[in-house]
Amino acid sequence: MRTPLLFLLLWAGFASASVAQSAPGPVVGEVFLARELDRPPKLLEPRTWYYPADSLSKSVTVHAGFVVDTSGLVEPGSIKLKSPIDSTLADAARRTIIATQYRPGSFHGLAVRVLMDEKLVFHSQPKHCVPSADSPGFRSCVKP
Repeated sequence: MRTPLLFLLLWAGFASASVAQSAPGPVVGEVFLARELDRPPKLLEPRTWYYPADSLSKSVTVHAGFVVDTSGLVEPGSIKLKSPIDSTLADAARRTIIATQYRPGSFHGLAVRVLMDEKLVFHSQPKHCVPSADSPGFRSCVKP
């Protein structure tokens, strides 16, 4: 009687281990869209904006796509600017995006990489700006 019981216990343990290993979950490196998530990424603090040292003649809207990683940081190589802008403002937009930190997005409770699509509006007369210590040629501004 012990042998069938032992066999049954071993088989039950094997079956439950197989089920646990085949449970669906995010694939390492996979990139999700925000609408697919339980909890999309969220800006953690006011964004620091980088502006060219020279003032803009008018406000400019920049559409950008980028990936937020599992720690809430932007992957610099993933940034794609979708608006036709000059190289100085493009550099300012990239610096602004890279300096932004998010609470990571999650899928079934696990932090995942997320493709973001955002609209950045650079104003012609930004407030709360100082010359940037870490980026010569730029001003850094925090919008309250």
